[in-house]
Amino acid sequence: MSLAEKIQLLRRIDSIIDFNRATAQLRILIALNNEERTIDEIVMSTGLKRKTVLDAVRKLEIKGLVEKQGNRCKLTELGRNIYNALLNVAGEDPKNIPAKPSLRTTYYEIYDQLLNVVYMLRAVQILGDAGNKPLSLKELAKKINVSQATLNDHISKFVSGNVKIFEKIYDIERNRACLRLTELGLKIYTIFYNREKRKYKYLRYLILVLPAFFVVFLLIVVMLFAP
Repeated sequence: MSLAEKIQLLRRIDSIIDFNRATAQLRILIALNNEERTIDEIVMSTGLKRKTVLDAVRKLEIKGLVEKQGNRCKLTELGRNIYNALLNVAGEDPKNIPAKPSLRTTYYEIYDQLLNVVYMLRAVQILGDAGNKPLSLKELAKKINVSQATLNDHISKFVSGNVKIFEKIYDIERNRACLRLTELGLKIYTIFYNREKRKYKYLRYLILVLPAFFVVFLLIVVMLFAP
């Protein structure tokens, strides 16, 4: 599976689980590991509080990913499909994934950093192609085909963090808060998407290659120094 295919697969999974906002759900999905487990066993394997586990299981039930019978839980067919898709992201061989549940969760959480970059670049392209006309988060999310909450979680650090690529403004005419590119955001758009700057074209691919190397490096560190 190519990096581009993995990114598309992660985006589809993220639209269901939402890596940023639903870490507990991700931990439980991985802890179940295509097996039937009790609530207590899930609490022990994930390290989460019992209340957190019960709440996350309820949400997974609503999403149709987990089936709960009494005190025992197991993945539904959709849940198994999602779990197996995560295995594919890891390299199609389950042996490539750390055995320890907490490490397996960290493994997938690292991929979330890559998704942040993917969503950020997509938003940059949309705003740049529109001549940096301010767009609401709802409009951007619709164009990217994700929920507002998911998009906000992935690009918020580029709005209020140390690296400001987007800025919030208030559109008086439309009576709504909108986003537009900062000076840095415009430079990124020019480098990666402006066809007149062909000498920078190779940099468009570095933004995918570098995060991939970063992911591999972090995974190695996690597995080397894990207790």
